[in-house]
Amino acid sequence: MDDGRTPVSLGERLDVVALVTSSAAAVVLAGNLVAALVTPIGLGAAPSPVRERIILAAAPANVGLGVLVVLGAAALTVGRWLSGDHRAHPDALGRLVVLTSAAVALLAVVGMFAEVLWLFEGASWGQRMASIANHTAAATLGALACWLVAPNGP
Repeated sequence: MDDGRTPVSLGERLDVVALVTSSAAAVVLAGNLVAALVTPIGLGAAPSPVRERIILAAAPANVGLGVLVVLGAAALTVGRWLSGDHRAHPDALGRLVVLTSAAVALLAVVGMFAEVLWLFEGASWGQRMASIANHTAAATLGALACWLVAPNGP
């Protein structure tokens, strides 16, 4: 029985995965940035309200968000390999994936320095090293996602 629908290819489904994951990550980053800018800052752990806002803006750039952007980049890359246009320059979806991944990587690095220098001032080296390790992993995942989508990538 034919219901008149056209079949959806695996490449198109992978594009949807890339769109959803990158959009979700972008919404999280943008929402947190807006919240960091408009939230009243009381007596936080950072020595100044500006530093507190930087810490709040960089907070979502963690390993979980890094895994999300890698998943989207991998889906987009596999979809391009299946369709044979893996050497093409990024389209709008590719740019969304790259920009979101780059934002995660950049905010992870900013968050690492903000936490180690401001938030964990006087904390044990174990807490500092855990923060450095978590943020380095998130930045690496964001960079990996950028590399996967780049036209000269894999």
